[in-house]
Formats: sequence, structure tokens, C-alpha cells
Amino acid sequence: MKKNTTFAGRFAIRHCGAVLCAIFGAISAMLLTQCEDWNKPLIERIKKSPDGQKTSNIQELVITRLPWPNTFHTGETEPVHSGNPDWPAGSWEEMGLEVGAILKTGEWQKLTEDEYGITGFDSQTPYEKEIISIYAKDDPEKYAEFPIIILDDEVEYNSVPLYQAAGGKIIPYPSKIAAGSNAIVTLHIYADNGYIIDGASLKITAEGGSVEYKYKAEEGVYTFIMPDSGVTLSAKFVSCEAKLESGGGVTYYEHLKDAVAAAQSGGAGGGGAITLLKNPIYLDETITITSGNNITLTSGQWTEQEIQRRDIDSGMSMIVVESGASLALGGASGSLIIDGADAETNARLVLVEGTFAMKNGVTLQGGKNGGVLVSGGTFTMSGGAISGNTAAAGGGVYIAGGGGFEMSGGKISGNTATAGGGVYIAGGGGFEMSDGAISGNTAEHGGGVYVVNGDGFEMSGGEINGNTATTGGGVVVVNGGGFEMSGGAISENTATTGGGGVVVDIDGTFEMSGGEISGNTAERGAGVYTFGNFTMSKAAFVSQNNAVYLADGCQITVTGTLAPNVDGGKIAKIEISAAIMGDSVSREILHRTDGAVTGDDIAKFTFDTAVGEIKAGGNGGWLIPAGFEAYSGKDEISAYKTLYAAVDGAESGNSVITLYKEMITLTDTVSINGKNITLTVPDSETSYTIRRAASGMTAALFAVESGASLTLGGAGGGLVIDGAKIANGEALISVAGTFMMKKGVTLTGGGSANSNTGGGVYVNSGGEFEMSGGDISGNNASYGGGVCVNGGGVFEMSGGAISGNTAERGGGVRVNGGGKFEMSGGAAISGNTASYGGGVHVNAAGVFTMNGGAINGNNAASGGSGVYVVTSGTFTNSGGEISGNNNSDVALYE
Repeated sequence: MKKNTTFAGRFAIRHCGAVLCAIFGAISAMLLTQCEDWNKPLIERIKKSPDGQKTSNIQELVITRLPWPNTFHTGETEPVHSGNPDWPAGSWEEMGLEVGAILKTGEWQKLTEDEYGITGFDSQTPYEKEIISIYAKDDPEKYAEFPIIILDDEVEYNSVPLYQAAGGKIIPYPSKIAAGSNAIVTLHIYADNGYIIDGASLKITAEGGSVEYKYKAEEGVYTFIMPDSGVTLSAKFVSCEAKLESGGGVTYYEHLKDAVAAAQSGGAGGGGAITLLKNPIYLDETITITSGNNITLTSGQWTEQEIQRRDIDSGMSMIVVESGASLALGGASGSLIIDGADAETNARLVLVEGTFAMKNGVTLQGGKNGGVLVSGGTFTMSGGAISGNTAAAGGGVYIAGGGGFEMSGGKISGNTATAGGGVYIAGGGGFEMSDGAISGNTAEHGGGVYVVNGDGFEMSGGEINGNTATTGGGVVVVNGGGFEMSGGAISENTATTGGGGVVVDIDGTFEMSGGEISGNTAERGAGVYTFGNFTMSKAAFVSQNNAVYLADGCQITVTGTLAPNVDGGKIAKIEISAAIMGDSVSREILHRTDGAVTGDDIAKFTFDTAVGEIKAGGNGGWLIPAGFEAYSGKDEISAYKTLYAAVDGAESGNSVITLYKEMITLTDTVSINGKNITLTVPDSETSYTIRRAASGMTAALFAVESGASLTLGGAGGGLVIDGAKIANGEALISVAGTFMMKKGVTLTGGGSANSNTGGGVYVNSGGEFEMSGGDISGNNASYGGGVCVNGGGVFEMSGGAISGNTAERGGGVRVNGGGKFEMSGGAAISGNTASYGGGVHVNAAGVFTMNGGAINGNNAASGGSGVYVVTSGTFTNSGGEISGNNNSDVALYE
């Protein structure tokens, strides 16, 4: 931009009445006029200087000055701008200025100080070529230089005043013409939002009558030769939402729906280009593109052009593209927004049965039942955005009925669904992604993409990143769905359970030959969590910070030559479930269909195996040894093939045994004799189960002998002791010594209707049971569905829950024959059922002391739904809560 210098030239500036006043605008013309004109509206203009123009869209700059004080009166010797490169202080609004631009299209656009600024003048050139520079504030390198046009105050001028009416205005240029010059005047039409000028209504009148004028269609202006007198203008502006350009020329329509209908009539040649002229446009009925018609719909001059849903039937989309029809949406000079206005509806914003194209500058938003439904048609997206939509499936795009979606640009973001926050593929549909981004979407399953079945999902480029879900933050593939990834990136996605990047469910297929999976997070399988078929070949790469989790029975198939990667030549880290490691046979985790797995194949992977090693054999890479049920020890780990062997091998003092296999079946009782055993599991994400054999075993699963102790639970959690609900089964745990139960433990399926020794736990004479956490539920017995405390046994319950058990007496707990039961803390007994004592049954000489906890929601047919106390039994309540039981909360039998 040129530096401001002292104003000089062949025109003098004099004081009032011949004094000139300087009027400036940040992107306007300067026009000097006499002081008596200050209280009149004034139009000023700067014309383009072709060699100085650095911006492509502005043709001329215009300023309208409203009446305002003589703030910028000039002095005798030099004008106000001399030596000052910046515009005088004060905002345009404070100075009474409206600044606008005539674009190359001939359209008018209002400009603001937020976007533009100016610098001053260069007086080294002749006076009529003084320069003002206009620049974009967000990029000062984008600027334009314009010459200032100045009128000589000694010459007589005839005027062409500004004409303004409802709906628009006409700005003449020049507005003052030297008398007798016969100069050409150009009239620029600036219609308000949603208006156009009625050309037939334009009248130019002089002293001698009407003046003839011409219309320059290519420039969108009217011209006439100035007569030797002033003239007046008049015209009418009419309301208009859209214009149609077709084989029949250009036609304007008051309503968009009328323009669409006209485009599809025979006279319009089966389609056309529709430009929106009003902002916003409200739709009260569906716009349907019928078969055989090809429509292009673009925005007008606005930065944000909206078509907003209003009063459309809830079962209808805003736009329907029928089979055999096509619709292309483009943003043109501004952006085009299709807004569902968050209206309650069971239809998508756009229904595609034909061909639908979405280009730069277009946004689909506010759909309460999703953005786009592709049903047998084709949707191509090369730009724009689909954002802020919600649906049960496919918040952004739903592909069904054999439809196809091709994404080569744009962004699908900020959408929400139960499945497929960004895109949902079903019913034979296919999705090809070569560029663009699917990001920031949210779902229960498949934050970015959910593939059910059909042609599946092919990804050769673009990004799936920053999506969130419970399972499959980036992509979920299920039920015969297929995913082929040869390029692009799946990154920074989050799953709260499994598969931060990709989840491959049973019958799903994921073939990866290129691209990158990295930076995703999940509890398991940060990169990939597979229950199905996962193939890696060529340049496939899953970063070492994103493990591939193999569920039980799953493997990775490798084909061809695996390309080494920057991570030390590794292409993936395999996380192996404890079920695989703990199986009774070696397990194949790598497989080739084109030959034998080699040591070089294995070297491309990192294995998180905990125990065991990987060796190549045949067509598979095998995990060996395997078949361990449990291990114990601290500094030196000892592994055991059976739980029986682990208990037998435990030290006589205190020993911790950790389960290694996720399902252990017992065919005989595990006896704890002379030892203090803690039985736990390695992690809290996996459920480990010890189950009674389905036939041939009715005795307790664990027997804690006098002088011994058994503790269940601890650091890990997720341990289930399951009695399998077999006929004539006894309690799960028989206690003559000490039994402690902590959080994360569940006792279920124990006992039977014939059991007099409890369903979950039987505490015999001399035995002690301490329960600080866990659940005893789903057990059954004649006496003590959850726990039976007999002759001298002691049960202390300070936490956990006893619920959902059944018995004849004592659905939750039965205390009998000198047994003692003490309840405190946050312990809860609820939802149990019995004939007598739904929660607790206190029998002869039994003692029940309640210092805390709650007994509620239990059921008893004959009385004492909460607590039933019989002759010589003792019940003391010193602080607990008994309420909400279906019969009497407490019943005493004399």
C-alpha cells in the first residue's frame, strides 16, 4: 500500500462559501462538495484501478452519507487527510456512513469495519488520480487501490439524485454531470433481501419529459445520456425468492417452490439453475425434484444463505430427489444452509432416490431425524458440511436400499445417533471415502461409521477422527458388513469400552491394506477390537499405542508381504484375552491363506501375551503353552493347569491365587484345609466364572475347613461363583473356618428347594462369614436362600447386597440354633422372597442384631416380609432401616 503524502495538484481548495468539505469512507469514494450540501444525503464513489486491484470480487466501492455535522471541514491550505495514513477517528456508524461494494456480478454487498480498513492518499500523481487503498483486516495482503473522483466547484452541474423505495435503491454514477456535457450515466440497482427491480417500471424524467435508457444485461445496469437538466428516477421493486436460468432464459419467482416447479415444466427443458435471492427462505412444503429433471441450486450473494424448515408435515423431508432426477447444491459466492430447525420429524432433511451432489459452501444441519437418507440413489459429496443432526441410526447420512455414497471432500461432524453418529450403512448400501473428514460425531455404537451389511465401506483417503462411542469410536462392522481400508487415517477416536478405532463384530470383515490407525483410546483394543475377521496386508499399520484386541477364538489373517513401518518395523501390537491364554490347547492367533506363517511375519507384530510365547507352525502363528487355570506367587510365578492344583500347591501360610482362565468348571469340591487362601482375578474388565458341573455334582463348590480361611475378591473384581441351579444342589460355600467376601464377587445359582443348609453360603458351628461387599443373588433353599447361619455360626455383614433369593424360611438370611447375624454399614437385603421372613428369618435361639444397613422390598406370603422372629429368637434393631416390604416389616411369633 502506498504511503500518504501531502495533497498537491492543479485544483485549489478554498474556504466556505467556496470551501470544499472532505467526505471519506473506509472503502468509499471521496467527493468534495459545497458546505450547504452537508444536510443532504450524498453518494460518493471510487472506481476501480485495474493495475492496482489485488482482490477479485470488488468492481467499485460506494458510500452513502446520511446527514451529519461538518466534522471534516478542510482548512485554507491543506485537506484533512494530509500526512495521515489512516481514516479519521470514529466508527462508520458514528460518522453516518453506509459502505458498500459493487461486485463484478453487478450485485451490491454491504461491508463492515470488522472486515475492512483503509489507508490514505498518494498526492505525487495528478489530482484526479489520487489513490485510496482498501484492505481486508484478516489478510492485509488482500487490498485494492482506487482513484478518487473530484468535482470542480466552479463548474455548473446537473444532478441525478439517489432513488430509494420499498425493496431497494438506485445509485446513479456519476450523480453530478457538468451541464451540457451529454455524459453517459449508469444506474446501479441495489435490491434489498428478497427483492428485484421491475425493469418495466423504471422511469427517468427530465424537464423536457421522459429520457430513453438502455439495459446492459451482461453488466446488470441501466444507462442513459444526461440531458441538459437534472432528472428524477422512479421504479418499483417486487418480492422474489429465486431466479431460474434455463432454456427459456432468466425468470424470477416470488417463491422457491414456484421456481422449482417451473424448472420441471416442459417449457424449461427438464431442469435449470436456480439462484436464491432471499435470505432466509422458509419452506412450508417439500421441494421434490421429479424424474427426468436436473436442477442446480446455489446461494446468492449472502455469506450465509438459509433454507429453513417451517410447517412441513412431520413425515416429509425438506427435499426429495426422485429416481431418475438429479439435484446439485452449491454455495456459489456465499454459503448455502439447509436447516431443519430442529423440528420434530420422522423424515431426513434430504431423501435421495435419484442423484444428489453436494459441493463447497453447503451445510445440512438441524435435522431431528438425520441429514441425508440415500435409498437406492447416489449421493456424491465433494465439499460442504453435514453437522448438528440427530437420529436413531445415521445422524449424518443413512445409506439403504442399495444406495451409494461417495465422499471426496467436505466434513460430516457433530452429529448424534444410537448407531452410526456420522454414517450408517445397511440394506445393500455402499460408501466410498477418498477424502474429507468424519469427525466429532457421537453414538452408542460406531461414533463415525456403522456398517451393518451390503456393499460395505471402502476407505482410500480422508480422516475419521475425534468421534466418540461406547463401542467403536471410529468404525463398527457387524452382521456381514465389510470394511476395506487402503488409505486415510482413523485417529483420536474414543470408546468407553472396546475398539477406539474399529470394532469388528461376529460375521463382520475388516481388510486393511493401507492407511493408519493411531491415537485412539478405549478400555480394550484402542486400535481394533475384533470378534470377526481381520486381515492385514501391504502397508497396513496400527500404531503401537493402539493395540489390536483378539477376542476368544479370533485371529489375524496376514497376506502378501507386510510392509515394515517406522515403529521399529512393527505393524501392530496384539492384545490377547485371558480366555485365549488360558485355553487347554495352543491357540492360533496369526494365519496365512497363501502359505506358512514365518518368523518374519511374527516379527512384524508385538505380542502382549503375559504368559507363554508365539511360535510359527504350519499356516498359523501359535500361542504356546496354554491351558492354565490359575497362577500364584509374587516374586516367582507358578502356573497351574487346574484350580485344584493351585490350591494344593499353595503355601501353608497366606497365598494369593489369581485366575487365568475366564471359565472354570468344577466337578468336585475345592477344600481349603490348613491354609489361608485369597482367590482373585487379574483385572476388573473381564468377568471370571467358577461354575459347578452341570451333572454329577451336588456338593458345595468350596469347603472352608476349621482353622482355614478363604477370601474372595480384592484387587481385580468380576468373580462369579455359579452353582448352575442344579437339582438337589447344596450351598455354594460351606464354612467351618473363616470366609471373607469383598466387592466384585457374585454368588449365584446355588442351593435347591430341598437344601436345609442355605443356597449361597452355609455357616456351620464354629464358622465365621464376613461380608464387606459383593452380591449374593439368584440362589434357592428351603432354609436361608442367600445365607444360612446355624448352631454357633457367625455372620457379619457390613457391605454388599443379598437380593433376589428364595426360600421357605428366610429368603435372604436364616439364623438358627444359636447362630448370630450382625448387620451394619451400607449392607442391603432386598427383593428376596419366602413364606416366612422374606428378608431375615430368626429361628429358635438365633440372634439378629441390626446396627445399620437396610432391609426393604422383600416379600413373604405368611408374614414378616422384612424380619420374622419366632419363639426364643432375638432381634435387636439399633440403627437400621426396615421399610417397603410387601407384608409386615417385622413379625414376632409367640
